[in-house]
Amino acid sequence: MSDIKDSALALIKSQRLCVISTVSSEGKPESAVVGFSINEKFEVIIGTSKKSRKFNNILQNPNVAIVFGPQEMRAVQYEGLVKQLEGEELAARKKHHFEVHPWAVKYESDPDQTYFLVTPQWIRLVEAGPVVLGEETEFN
Repeated sequence: MSDIKDSALALIKSQRLCVISTVSSEGKPESAVVGFSINEKFEVIIGTSKKSRKFNNILQNPNVAIVFGPQEMRAVQYEGLVKQLEGEELAARKKHHFEVHPWAVKYESDPDQTYFLVTPQWIRLVEAGPVVLGEETEFN
């Protein structure tokens, strides 16, 4: 992995929450703070209630935007495609998710709880500081 990707992944893994943005059926943007887990391929797992706005939005439009950070004048912008997890893939991915968020295990038996996999389509590491303002690096 490149230094830039390593830096972006380290920043993301240092966070426990992110902001995910979806689009409603009326075309309006909606954002929510969610817990997440991520792997080395930059695949993100989120859990949510089937009663949430984001659940319905994702079913209608699987394109999402996520912001991780900011932390010390750095952030990661991320766009991806979402799919609902099921079966063996769900079981394997939930195991890692619960290692990152042990408190989330309490939702596992909730019939309204579901889990999504977000596959990256575009990622940008944004670094701003007193010397270099708004230096951006994109990769995918």
